[in-house]
Amino acid sequence: MNENETVQPTDNPQTVAEQDSEASPLEVVKMAHEELAESLTGKLFDTVSGLNAPLSKERTAKEAEAQTLRTQHAELQPRVEAQQRILAGEVDRAVAEGRDDDAEAKRQESAELQNNLGNILAQAESAEQRVKELARKMGQNYIEVYKSHFPEICSQCILAEMSLVFQLLNKVWSELLRYQGESGLLRGDPPVVFCPDSHKQLLTPDDRGVGRLQWQSLADWFGGGR
Repeated sequence: MNENETVQPTDNPQTVAEQDSEASPLEVVKMAHEELAESLTGKLFDTVSGLNAPLSKERTAKEAEAQTLRTQHAELQPRVEAQQRILAGEVDRAVAEGRDDDAEAKRQESAELQNNLGNILAQAESAEQRVKELARKMGQNYIEVYKSHFPEICSQCILAEMSLVFQLLNKVWSELLRYQGESGLLRGDPPVVFCPDSHKQLLTPDDRGVGRLQWQSLADWFGGGR
């Protein structure tokens, strides 16, 4: 190969525009709808995620803490009960032998074992209570973020609807009329109309035939019982 020659790439990658040009109009509209929906609702997820991330981290830690304490309590309880039975026998012997101070000491030792076991259980319950509080707070954040962002979503969605639906219909209909006018047939004698006004209604679904389901979907959205 001559050193002045340039090596041409073996593959022929398509540009994004070329790839998009191969998509059908419906596919393009679908992708546009998905991107628009994500842009309208994305703030909801981003905002609540930022608020709940530290709460979620704490909740995970508290759940692990509660589980550890519950396990510890379950393991210690039979041992404590066994020790308390031994101490109870020692208390009886001390009382029988007139060693009242020893008997009281054994009683205090048994009570301390019970208190320590109770403290572990109380800590587990406290951690579990905090988990519930965090869950409620996270849920409340979802509600508050929704209430804060929903009015803007509504206004932006309505504007998008006007663009996606009504402007589309108006543009398509005007282009059909322009096509008819360009034919020159309207100026004929007699004039020929192949795009009558009645065709305008065919651009949207009706409540009969194959478009019935689509019409009902629009009725549900735009009617809404309001």
